[in-house]
Amino acid sequence: MRISEFIIIFFFYGFIGWCWESFLCSSVEYDGVLNRGFFLGPYCPIYGIGAILSYLALKNIDSNLFIFIYSATICCSVEYVIGYVLERFFHQRWWDYKDYPFQIHRRVCLYGMIIFGSANILIVKHITPMLLFFLEVADNDIIHALAVSISMIFVMDSLVTVNKLLNGFDILIRVYDYFGEKNERYFNYINESDRLMNLKMMAEQRDIKGKFESFNENLKVREENMKKLNYEKIKNLFYDN
Repeated sequence: MRISEFIIIFFFYGFIGWCWESFLCSSVEYDGVLNRGFFLGPYCPIYGIGAILSYLALKNIDSNLFIFIYSATICCSVEYVIGYVLERFFHQRWWDYKDYPFQIHRRVCLYGMIIFGSANILIVKHITPMLLFFLEVADNDIIHALAVSISMIFVMDSLVTVNKLLNGFDILIRVYDYFGEKNERYFNYINESDRLMNLKMMAEQRDIKGKFESFNENLKVREENMKKLNYEKIKNLFYDN
């Protein structure tokens, strides 16, 4: 994989992850859509990192079960580490699984493991090989120019975002606030638009959310029962001795 291909594929999966978080997940959890990315731009780098690591590690593996287990472990580990780093250095949480069953320190959860494992079967076996094929037959100059352009945008976005979080240079903070306001207006427009908030879609959204919450509660009950069962086994072990 050439460096330009690596960059484009990284941002492709980062964009897919951003769409997943900002539209699908947000519509279920918050009854609307919102920018849930760390940066101003439409990408979540954590998804790009996880997808590329999974592909590089598993591209020669035939077993879907092994891909599922290994990629779920990789992606959850990346999610946990990045979540810890963001909390440690910026004292903020960009995601929080406290309301989800089978979670670890609110940074990873069972749902994420299942989604990452299933998605990476598609990523390793189908989507990434297809992307690499199209990038191979595309013009090298175009691929290189595209990779350089999106890399420059990402670097500038990173500088502006980190500067904002660290309360650094005023001029960069003003740049962040300007584009942040543009982002907020865009998502407010989408949420208030009749194209999105028609009655049928709202009803379907509430139905999906209700089913999700019901399933989530059932999993929480099972988690609590498992904890109680383990506690009773440990207590009986010491009592018998």
